[in-house]
Amino acid sequence: MRQYDKHGQLRRQIRQQDQPFVHDYRLSLDFDTPFPEADIGGAQVYAHSINRGNRALIYEGVTRGWQLRTGEDLLSVDVPSTKFRGYDVFMYWNGHTLALETANWGTSQSTGTITAVTSASPPQITSTGHGLTDGDLIGIDDITGTIGTNTDRGLNDTFWTVLSVVDANNFTIDGADTTALDYVAGGTFWKVNAPNTVEVLNGRLVKQDDPTRLLVGRGMTRETTGNSHTQFGPTQPTIYNEIASWLLENIYNRRPITLRYGDLNNTWSWSGGAWRAGNNRAKLARTEFVNTVSMQEEQVLAQAWGIVRNDTDAPVVAIGIGLNTFLDNFADVPKGGTTAPTVFVQLVSELSQFPIASAAHGLHYFSWIEYGNPTVGTTTFAGDGGTTAQLQTGLKARIWA
Repeated sequence: MRQYDKHGQLRRQIRQQDQPFVHDYRLSLDFDTPFPEADIGGAQVYAHSINRGNRALIYEGVTRGWQLRTGEDLLSVDVPSTKFRGYDVFMYWNGHTLALETANWGTSQSTGTITAVTSASPPQITSTGHGLTDGDLIGIDDITGTIGTNTDRGLNDTFWTVLSVVDANNFTIDGADTTALDYVAGGTFWKVNAPNTVEVLNGRLVKQDDPTRLLVGRGMTRETTGNSHTQFGPTQPTIYNEIASWLLENIYNRRPITLRYGDLNNTWSWSGGAWRAGNNRAKLARTEFVNTVSMQEEQVLAQAWGIVRNDTDAPVVAIGIGLNTFLDNFADVPKGGTTAPTVFVQLVSELSQFPIASAAHGLHYFSWIEYGNPTVGTTTFAGDGGTTAQLQTGLKARIWA
């Protein structure tokens, strides 16, 4: 008896081994290259042919099945025109050539008007009827006053995790510290939707209910309306106020990408007895990325470095790595230790297995976090200890995209 799938296709007729998979394109925000080596923000996604054939295998319905099609050397499509918006990139055959189209994550995006933000750690945000729940990812922008604009701790232009819903009109956010900063007016939040559901057809990801659209990438816009970003972070320890952010994922022809964050401040103290962002810079002490597929086959790795000392004998100190949080450590190798008076100790933490359950968000960030003993002496952390040429602490993440 013959077996058919939901699209009416004869299952035994077209199997993965019957039609070798070919895909010659790689997505990039850079018009000139599929492998950018510098930071870039773009309003368009480009599909570069990285092989000579310009080919892609596209499903064209029950009758024609999978067809090997060719296109131009360079294809392009606009990204969504709104801020903090996730999207899928699909490739299809338009009857003449290969083409691209995007689909926003979710049919609509929840937004809310911010009317107040407290100067606190964590800050409480007022937005009437916000509709958020604990753990939601949001983007915040357009706040006036230093609560929005502060370089190190401001909330604008940044993704945040909802820490706690206080009531229908108020919520707090994870990791932020707006103490001594001022709220003047305004502000908007945008909720980050989960990625669209896609189907697997003969081992390939296709658009739900329209398998003629092959999923080739996923992306996220940032604070600039209608732009995605790929920013490596500082490759040399010359600046620290740059967010490392890779907001375009390839499904095919993926490559490892290294994102970096480093803090150039000489030293600072923290004895709060809890995890917090390194040097209390939750806006900056992170690496952001879109990664939703192939987690099982590819290693997502994060490493954090810290230099710590305490002015008393043998207190416990630690450097850790958060995942979509600054308040909990996900590192899976030892991250703490003890220090002797006046002696700096180097600590290294590592996260080598990406929690698959976290992939539901689509957007993720690793955070550089620190723990100082709350009861014994003063714990001092160092960024570069005044010796930039010799050492640098911070966070490095390797993703596949």
